[in-house]
Amino acid sequence: MKVFGHYFFGMWGRSAFLVLLGLLVAACVWRLETERHTVHSELLETPQGAVSFYSPKTTDAGPLVLVTHGFAGSRQMMQYISRDLARAGFQVAAFDFYGHGRNAALLSPDVTRIEGTTQQLVEQTKAVLASLEPAGIDTGRVAVLGHSMATDIIIRAARDLSGLGAVVAISMYSDAVTPLYPERLLVISGEWEARLRDVGRTMVAQVGGEGVERETVIEGDVIRRAVYAPNTEHVAVLFAPTTMEEARAWLLQAFSLAPQGHTIAQGPVIALLLIGLVLLGGQLMRGLPQSAAAVPPLPMKVFLCTLLLPVVPACAAAVLSGGALFGLVSFQSLLWFFGVWGGVAITVLLWSGYRLKRPDWRGIVVFAIFGFGVFALALDRYAAAFLPFGPRLPLMIALTIGCLPFMIADRLLVHGAALWQRFVARAVPVVALGSCMMLFPQKMGLLFTVLPVLVLFYAVYGTMGHLLSRRQGAETAGLALGIVLAWSIAASTPLFAG
Repeated sequence: MKVFGHYFFGMWGRSAFLVLLGLLVAACVWRLETERHTVHSELLETPQGAVSFYSPKTTDAGPLVLVTHGFAGSRQMMQYISRDLARAGFQVAAFDFYGHGRNAALLSPDVTRIEGTTQQLVEQTKAVLASLEPAGIDTGRVAVLGHSMATDIIIRAARDLSGLGAVVAISMYSDAVTPLYPERLLVISGEWEARLRDVGRTMVAQVGGEGVERETVIEGDVIRRAVYAPNTEHVAVLFAPTTMEEARAWLLQAFSLAPQGHTIAQGPVIALLLIGLVLLGGQLMRGLPQSAAAVPPLPMKVFLCTLLLPVVPACAAAVLSGGALFGLVSFQSLLWFFGVWGGVAITVLLWSGYRLKRPDWRGIVVFAIFGFGVFALALDRYAAAFLPFGPRLPLMIALTIGCLPFMIADRLLVHGAALWQRFVARAVPVVALGSCMMLFPQKMGLLFTVLPVLVLFYAVYGTMGHLLSRRQGAETAGLALGIVLAWSIAASTPLFAG
């Protein structure tokens, strides 16, 4: 009777938890979808790529605000501040830089000179603005807003705009700012971006005073202000209420417009949605048939050998491999790094006596359907570009060749291991890859955004993969995670021409 009660209440508890998770996810989706419909939106095709265009529903559209994203960002990442400005009465146009998001054109790899990649994106920005005129959009009065890398781009591009009303620079760094240009500049930083907050204060001090945050400084026609959004870093600052409120107030004042609409900050809702989906994915993995027997953790000697022996050959293969992959710089090095790392690690395990088990394709299919059809689609729609369009699709297929052995080795290494071992097992390849990028920047430096992608991948998909591994074995989880890792890197990494 006691066993029956434990089973019954355990089953009831899991069912109740699933219902609560489902309600949480549904509520988040409803909130996010409701916000999307507070403005008019359409997709405009231009020679420089697609442009998301937003305009207010309640009033005539005001001046145009051109919104640009940072490195490894996308117009999806800027959608909330774009719609907020549209609710305030502006027309808003947001686009993907070359090599980012849905834009299939490639970035110039000449990143060390202003005349290289920077100028390429400056020209793209001006061309996008010019291409909006044939669509009937008034570009006579315009403001520009950018995040991170884009702050330098928009400040340089805006020099040629006769109707420039104001500039909003979020997480700013640019040496194109002078005491006289731009005339109206608002700098917004995250509270935890100490170095960039210093930049903002310096921009204000150029005009006068000591560069105090939250104080507007005026000298003739030049107006400067620097603020920070509390409890935010380089990405969260985009979704902060302070960022939206300061940006809309600055632009409304610049064009002498009356305040209207209201700010709808969705950062916490997005975070709750993604956490809820990860937890739902975990429960889905727990519900799969048990098809793998319990496997003891690896002996410490085998664990250390499997972890450390791949470091040198994987790094050497990455550095020595030559040429681009499908015309995309550095990705061949990444493919070799993952492939050699996984191959050496699996060889060590086989040499130690481990025998690979047959994977359970049911688990792989379920994991792929949830990982791609649910989580990836939600992330792409509500947070940042995460679908492998254009040249990203063949890149994903090629990267899978290296990611499969890499993730199979990862799961075999940490299966049944202690928490500290799982942490170390992920830290070592991340540090090794990061070291290659720092020591050989010309060869691999353009791929530095792969490192945070790896960390987030381990935190999100790795959590679900751990539960899949316990139900259906490390080989099953490794195969599923290898496919998803290739997808994650191909979908989110900026693309440079090789």
